This record gives sequence, structure tokens and C-alpha cells, in this order.
Amino acid sequence: MNPCSRYKKQIALLAAKSLSGKEAMQVREHLHQCGRCQEYWNDVSRLCGDHFDLAATLPTVEMDGRFHQRFVDRITANERARKSPPPVVTLFLEAITLSRWKVVFASSTLVAMVGLLTFLVSRPKVESPVVHSASPPVLPVVAKKATLPPTLMAYRLAASRSLEDLDALLAKDAERLLPATPLMAASLRRELDRDE
Repeated sequence: MNPCSRYKKQIALLAAKSLSGKEAMQVREHLHQCGRCQEYWNDVSRLCGDHFDLAATLPTVEMDGRFHQRFVDRITANERARKSPPPVVTLFLEAITLSRWKVVFASSTLVAMVGLLTFLVSRPKVESPVVHSASPPVLPVVAKKATLPPTLMAYRLAASRSLEDLDALLAKDAERLLPATPLMAASLRRELDRDE
């Protein structure tokens, strides 16, 4: 029951007996040609007939002319609201068309553009950050004069300063070794491994 969108409203008005003679004739001609609209007409006319039957049992109440006028005005306003653009667009268009508002609108637009340009030109320029390579750590003077115990960190610090510092530290540590402890060369070690 999907009637033609062009005739849907007119078919409902015809069933409610609210169409003028010429429009009613056009809708009836279409009903003879279109099966979907004919089916819609049957359903709507049955519904309107039930409504008319029930309305006949109720007492009639006469409405004054003001009611009818308010009713028609509200329907017309509702139809206009559907066809009109949104209120913001309407307000904008009306503001532009009024002659005294043209000056205000143009001047406010000009002030906004000048303000935007001033802001863009006068803001400080931020340079992109530049990554510098890390410089070697500066060791305190105290660390050079102090005698460091033979630890891995001491060797690393000495190596980071220079290879000469590392050699000096290794020489000092070699002097600290007990004289009874012989230095084991690789050849001596091989001989000990064979004996075992």
C-alpha cells in the first residue's frame, strides 16, 4: 500500500471530502490508472467512512468564525514553516537586505578581518626545536685527582676521559696486586690445565 507520493495527500483529502471539483476529477482519473493508489484510496475511504459514522452519533457543536480563522492560520503557518529556510539563514538574509544593516555588517566584517590579520602577523614565530647531540659529560675536577677503587665504574669513567687515563688506572691497579700473586700468562694456564 504505497501510493504515488504526488497523489498521496490528495487521495486522503478526497476521502475526507475536502477537495474541489477539478482536483477531485484529476485524482479520480489517476485512481482508475494506478492500482497502488486505488488500494490506498480504499483503505483511507473506509477509515474516513468510519470516522463520519462515529461523528454522526455525536451532538453537533457550532464553532464560531474566530475558531475557523485561527485553525486556517495555524495550518498556513505550519505549511510555510516547512517550506521556509532555517531561522538563522532567514535572519542573515534579512540583515543583508536591510540598507542600514548593510553598513553595520560590512564594517563588522572589515573589523574582524583586520583583527585576524593583525593577530596572524603580530604573533611570535615559534622556531621548530633543534635536536643537539649530547656533549660528553664534564667530570668534576675532584674525580681526576681522587684515586678510584678498582671497580667497573672507575674503568668506565677513565675510559670516557681518555685512553691514557684508562692505562694509568690499570697500571695503578696492577701495582696494588699482591707481589706474591704471579701474573698468569696464557701459556702458563695451558700447562696447569694439562696437569690436572
